[in-house]
Amino acid sequence: MCGFVAGNLFSAESAAQALDLISHRGKDASNLVFYPEEELWFGHRRLAIQDTSAAGDQPMNTGDVSLVYNGELWRRMMDLYPDYRSDTKLLADLYSACGGDAVGWAAGLDGMFAVVIYDRRRQFLVAARDRVGRIPLYYVLDDRGIALASEAKSLAVPLGSTFCGNGGRDQANSEVRLFPPGHVLVYDLQSGKHIAAPFGALGGDGDCLEDLNKSDAGAGYYAAGIRERLEAAVVNESISDVPVCTILSGGVDSTIVTAILARHIPDLRAYTVSVGEGNGKDDLAHARLAAEAIGVPLTEVILDRNDVFNGLEDAVWAVEDHRWVQVASSVPQIALARKIGEDGCKVVFGGEGSDELFGSYADVRRWNWMPEQYYRRRLQLCRNLHNNNIIRGNKAMMWGGTVELRTPFLDRELVDFCLRIPVRYRADDDGRGRVMKPLLREAFHGWFPEKLLMRGKVTFQEGAHSDFLKSWKEVMRNMMFEMFGRRSRVNRRAPAVVGL
Repeated sequence: MCGFVAGNLFSAESAAQALDLISHRGKDASNLVFYPEEELWFGHRRLAIQDTSAAGDQPMNTGDVSLVYNGELWRRMMDLYPDYRSDTKLLADLYSACGGDAVGWAAGLDGMFAVVIYDRRRQFLVAARDRVGRIPLYYVLDDRGIALASEAKSLAVPLGSTFCGNGGRDQANSEVRLFPPGHVLVYDLQSGKHIAAPFGALGGDGDCLEDLNKSDAGAGYYAAGIRERLEAAVVNESISDVPVCTILSGGVDSTIVTAILARHIPDLRAYTVSVGEGNGKDDLAHARLAAEAIGVPLTEVILDRNDVFNGLEDAVWAVEDHRWVQVASSVPQIALARKIGEDGCKVVFGGEGSDELFGSYADVRRWNWMPEQYYRRRLQLCRNLHNNNIIRGNKAMMWGGTVELRTPFLDRELVDFCLRIPVRYRADDDGRGRVMKPLLREAFHGWFPEKLLMRGKVTFQEGAHSDFLKSWKEVMRNMMFEMFGRRSRVNRRAPAVVGL
């Protein structure tokens, strides 16, 4: 996990400032390179995880390809190329071998990634973001050129570009835009012409619900399939040359991930966070129960309300969002990441993505109960992860402790499998009951106490007791404006990338 800036809209001064603004994303190496033939700046802050030697530093130049990259290629892909220690070098060489087929190249990658490539032979700039959007990527594009960065602040502040937030309405009013997941952009550095194309979509188009239900293979088949694929996903994503730990909230998702990890990592450590000691029914109480049942040591990060208020401004700046749900979650996440980083861990696992994958939020059950509504809403939740919880978690953990967040519920094989599960399994009692995620719970029955397995959905901010920030919505919005609005020197609407 790292951070980068790239493009031809930067000056030497603004490129250096842009890279400095994401210093929290990587402290193991920092490089800024200028390619005069196209007036391109490539900058990189490295968090060394796979091949921690200097051979993995970036920008990486090999043949006609220069590359900056943020993310990881997973074990199942690295195992196909045993001569490679560095996933960055593999990524560059695979592009060199693709013959200009950027879509085919991106579609063949198994990992979480945001990447920008300078193809000197074709005089193209190529950008891609993984199909879920686990890794953030922002861009500015106008008639002067293009700039891309791992965080919006690296474009908004140095370039004076407007940024209003990650939501749809906010993005419509922003020059700094969030690059869509599962897409490749090819930008001609000579003409400024550009085209974007998808390389991977989540689920169908919402018109195959009948076929999906007709192919019902039974609850036992789906439960076994979930267990097999989630176990494989955790192992697949545990590739690392540095220590790995886990977030344990005591919810069913993080408890399952922790239980699987504990079977493969002997000295696994778990972390939890809470604003106060709680009431015995919150995340802290359940995390303690889960840690004891699984047999892992638990580090508790306990905050008070003053800690939350004091961290509010940092949180808005870190996650680049004013929505209370995102900020209220990020404040304790930042504190949690700070402790994890202090303890020497660079990689942490979490249960993010499960609620979207299984459509288990309360509002889905309440307002999208009809099969077609549920099916479409679940797809929408998964497709919107890239501008909500998943990048908030990424940026909060990186800001707090320079820690990479991994989310195995979003492994591509598990996602593809789960999105093909018939709607009748959304809840118990053939879909009519109140217990959500029945197949996931059945898949891991007997792994830990029933109290944990059957715990109902509690949002992160509720479980950690930071939900009182809901009454501070206007404060967060004003903070966002102060940080990004007044620093922006221009106020014009940017065009979206053609084809997106």
